[in-house]
Amino acid sequence: MNVKMQNGQVGWLPLDAAVPDGQLAVVTKTTRAFLSLNPETARDRNMILLEAGELVILEGVEGDYIRVVSRDAEKRGWVKGIAEVSIDEVDLLIGLKIFDAMQETSESSLKAKLQQIRSVKGYKNSMMANVVENLLSNDYSMR
Repeated sequence: MNVKMQNGQVGWLPLDAAVPDGQLAVVTKTTRAFLSLNPETARDRNMILLEAGELVILEGVEGDYIRVVSRDAEKRGWVKGIAEVSIDEVDLLIGLKIFDAMQETSESSLKAKLQQIRSVKGYKNSMMANVVENLLSNDYSMR
C-alpha cells in the first residue's frame, strides 16, 4: 500500500500493517464486498452492498483484501484494498455523526443533524463530505 506521511514523504507499507484488527472504520463510498475470498468466481449473489457512511469493523487481511463486518454484525465480506474504507479520525467522527443522524425519525431533525456535521473541523477535506452532501441533497439515502 502506498502511503503519504504528514511530512510529505511517500513510501510503501504492507496492507496488514495498516489495518489493525478490531479497528472501527467507515465506508467512504458505496461498494460491493465479496462473501468469499475468491472474487474471480464471485457472482452478484455472492456479494453484499456496503453503503457509504456505514460503520464497519476491520477483521483481518488476506493478500490485498480486508475482511469487514458491519456494526450490527449482519454483513460480513471482503473489500479489495483500503480505497473504500477509512480509519481517519475525522472520517470516523463524521461516520458516527451520520449514524446518529440516521436514527432520527423526522426528516427535519435528520437534515438538521446532517447540516451540523458541516461544522466538524476538517470536514471540507474529509472523504465523508460527499456522503453528507449527498444525504442532504436527498440523492442518496441509507434508510
